[in-house]
Amino acid sequence: MSLIAFDIGGTKVAAAIIEKNEIKNVLVENTKIKKEEFLNQLFSCIEKLRSKTTTAICMGMPGVIKNNVLMQRVSNIPFLYEINLKKEIERRYHLPVFIENDALCFVLGEKYFGKAKAYQNVAGVILGTGFGLGLIINEKSYRAPQTKCGEFGNLAFKDKTLEDYCSGKFFLWRYGEKGEILSQRAHAGDIQARKALESFGEHLGKALQLVLDRFPLQSIILGGSITNDFSFFEKSMRQQMKKNILIQPWSNQNIALLGASCLLTT
Repeated sequence: MSLIAFDIGGTKVAAAIIEKNEIKNVLVENTKIKKEEFLNQLFSCIEKLRSKTTTAICMGMPGVIKNNVLMQRVSNIPFLYEINLKKEIERRYHLPVFIENDALCFVLGEKYFGKAKAYQNVAGVILGTGFGLGLIINEKSYRAPQTKCGEFGNLAFKDKTLEDYCSGKFFLWRYGEKGEILSQRAHAGDIQARKALESFGEHLGKALQLVLDRFPLQSIILGGSITNDFSFFEKSMRQQMKKNILIQPWSNQNIALLGASCLLTT
């Protein structure tokens, strides 16, 4: 018995077989930017991974998800709102499809398979193309209007939104560079690039404190591509926080795929 798990993001689509709580045959591709191409991309991944033992397809993706359907437009993948992925995939492959917010899948992965096993109250924060928040409170997935299951990033923050200051968007509008370019420069010793990451950390610290003011968290796990530069922004991040709790990078970049597999039982 196995299932196919997806982690859909603004720039990357990852898919894999999950069998006996182990990840196998990981596929990672750049997210297609047109609706039909995107659908065909998902179909192609499924056809590469599907076997006689496949029993379900579990998917994590950005945005507010209700009853396995995306409820609002997502800025990084705007056409996603126009597609009922559950209906499209079930009709084509005759397999049950389970869909949830990607940040919630991420924190489920950390809770059951990663660094958050010991905690009853934990947040998973995705720092990538956007800012995603997944919460487990009292050992259960937490959903509430104020967080909208991962859309905490839409909250007003300074003169923009929290996501504008605490995701890859920050580096583009503030410095005119992609985060990955600044990362490469920072690792090569560029002082200005390191200062940009320190500035990012200051904003992130304030944002995480907003989360801590609302939820009784014991730990925060950070995921997403920007987490690779944790050593450059950790100090400035912590300086902005009133509460000293355990904050650490993700277990691995595929942990959300394992988390998606939990949708069968949570």
